[in-house]
Amino acid sequence: MSTLRIALSSFGRALVREPRAALFGTGAVAFGVLATLFLALVARGLGDVAAHGLPRAEMVVELSDDLPPDRLADLQSRLGALAVVEAVRKVEPGLAMERLRASLGAEATVLEGIEPDFLPASLEITFRPGTAGSTAVSTLAERLERTVGVAHVTYLGDWVSRLGALVAVARAIVLCALALGGVGALWAVAAAARTRALARGEEIAVLALCGATDRFVRAPFVLEGLFVGLFGAALGLGLLRLVLHGLAPIVAAAPSTALAGSFRLDLSTLLPPAQVVLAVLLVGLLSALAASIGVRRHARV
Repeated sequence: MSTLRIALSSFGRALVREPRAALFGTGAVAFGVLATLFLALVARGLGDVAAHGLPRAEMVVELSDDLPPDRLADLQSRLGALAVVEAVRKVEPGLAMERLRASLGAEATVLEGIEPDFLPASLEITFRPGTAGSTAVSTLAERLERTVGVAHVTYLGDWVSRLGALVAVARAIVLCALALGGVGALWAVAAAARTRALARGEEIAVLALCGATDRFVRAPFVLEGLFVGLFGAALGLGLLRLVLHGLAPIVAAAPSTALAGSFRLDLSTLLPPAQVVLAVLLVGLLSALAASIGVRRHARV
């Protein structure tokens, strides 16, 4: 208890005599918690996009207007029987026009006066996972281009592959930034503790003359680091909630696509309310450890 009273008294004096060091450590922890959790949310969102939000590789086969129904049914049946094909769907002109209007959003007024059957009927082919860019798919596209009754073939597999690679690279960058942010915050706590230890060199010398041990001298700095971590973590969580609250309207106004639906910035899913207290305590303990490392050379008798 005496050590705790000394630490509390030392922390109070630090706020009065050395406010910049204490505030620097608290601010660094708050910013570190805010940045780390925000980047963790972004990384989680990108992981969800990579796992569930990326569209499957598809091929759109536009059909000629003069293709007989029996030939169309035969073509659809033969495509569905291929090993690389997962599903084949026929898209009527009216449905294609509705999709185009939905994709244009507010700009859909440019389609006013255009007949619903202006766009050609088509077949949408969805391929099985792992088949994008394969020789079988490329060969199928070439064969369909030469098929009677087929007007045009569009293959989206290369675009999907490039998008998946970009998502993977972005997630790796975010994870690296997350690690650097966490390490940087702990380094700042250690630097602040070291600054306070250097500023209290005379007090440490007096304690040494009184027979204090290294553990007794370091204990106040470690407990100060714990307090700084607790206060900073609580402040960082509060600021993060304000940031997410401000971003909520922007995310809600995003286009309703597969990618937007998979990318979520929801703190409660990453850190449920029941775990918030544990997270704050963990940050406090890590800050205490960082402070202990920071004063190891300077707070000794």
